[in-house]
Amino acid sequence: MTITSTFFHQIVLFYRPFETKLNAVLAQHNLHRAQWATLYYLEKNDSMTLVELADLQGVEKPTVSRTVAKLIASGLLTTIETQDKRQKRLILTPSGQALYQAVRIPIDEFETAVMAGVSEDKQLEMIELLQSLREKI
Repeated sequence: MTITSTFFHQIVLFYRPFETKLNAVLAQHNLHRAQWATLYYLEKNDSMTLVELADLQGVEKPTVSRTVAKLIASGLLTTIETQDKRQKRLILTPSGQALYQAVRIPIDEFETAVMAGVSEDKQLEMIELLQSLREKI
């Protein structure tokens, strides 16, 4: 096994239990990972279109559309009009903002525990590496 294949194998071995634990935290708030990702990106970017959300998540627009529809029906998102009437921007509602902040607490605790003992410099190095690798896919 090469170092490259070992590297990618370790990413897979890390991701599956990470996602399982993340989903357990999210389930306590009646959310799943795709919904959380949508809330996360909207909280970080204020407003986004469906296409922008799909691009960031690396999924197709219909996949995001289904997730967004559920979040709108739950009162967590709403749309705002833009100058381009063909496009609507999505924003968090006050309920969506409150839920994001509530869920952020246990997720921060989980992520902090996972990263215990890893320096900020090392974390930044990994972020840069993973971003550059994603751009090659």
